Amino acid sequence: VGSVFWVELLADSSVTVAASLPANEPPPALWLDDERFLTQDFLVKVQEVIKGESPRGASLLVRVPGGTHRFADKKFAVVAPVGFKQPEDGGLYVLFLKTKTKDSAFKGQRLVSEDQGLFALTNGTVEPADLTADDPVNVKYRKMSAATFLREIHKAVPRKSNKE
Repeated sequence: VGSVFWVELLADSSVTVAASLPANEPPPALWLDDERFLTQDFLVKVQEVIKGESPRGASLLVRVPGGTHRFADKKFAVVAPVGFKQPEDGGLYVLFLKTKTKDSAFKGQRLVSEDQGLFALTNGTVEPADLTADDPVNVKYRKMSAATFLREIHKAVPRKSNKE
């Protein structure tokens, strides 16, 4: 997938949130319809809504690429997208999400872009899930202060008036 700056991610997202991934057992991976690719569904807890509608504290179901599937015979299949870092338990993330279409069986959210749209806020800095070293998004935002990153995103999103 080509490089997309967060302004474009914001424009393409229906919901953008800062959310935490509670420490739990890793969710089971799911085969897509063609049974050639695995995805994982994570339940994240909304800490802040940046764009769109979602109550603070709500849980959102988010689908990301990759995962591990255990078969009945105890063998494993692992799909690890090259250059993509999976969310980790206890992590805090900014997620640029798009709601699935009405006719989809999956009722959760997906990342706006398969390898971009997920940014970890770790130890006060930004870590994009897309690990491509020379990607312009990574060059600009990797190791950026989390506070600066959030401030820039907030400047780009019109805030609702409290006067209504």
